[in-house]
Amino acid sequence: MAIQGYLLEVTTKMDISVFKLEWPSASVSLFNDSNDGLWANSHNIAIHIPHFEKSWSTNYKEHTFYVAYNETDPIEKMIPAYVALNDIVFYYPSWKGVKKAIIYFN
Repeated sequence: MAIQGYLLEVTTKMDISVFKLEWPSASVSLFNDSNDGLWANSHNIAIHIPHFEKSWSTNYKEHTFYVAYNETDPIEKMIPAYVALNDIVFYYPSWKGVKKAIIYFN
């Protein structure tokens, strides 16, 4: 499902179409095929590449990932900290206070 999001730049605001990644439920393990590969690695947002690519039938390198901590907040482009083994780990925390990160990609 495509979601209209907006990206806040330093001087401009632009509309982009994005897709929302779902966090696995507490009863679903990361290695169960029913999730998008989203997980927390040492409290940082991480995406398990094989699950993301299988779930969305795409190559992760073709996409940009975004984060927000509230549905009404502007989305922010995420910068990867590193790619190791089968994971992309980002500099952004999976929780900000009591708000869980909402992850999008285009």
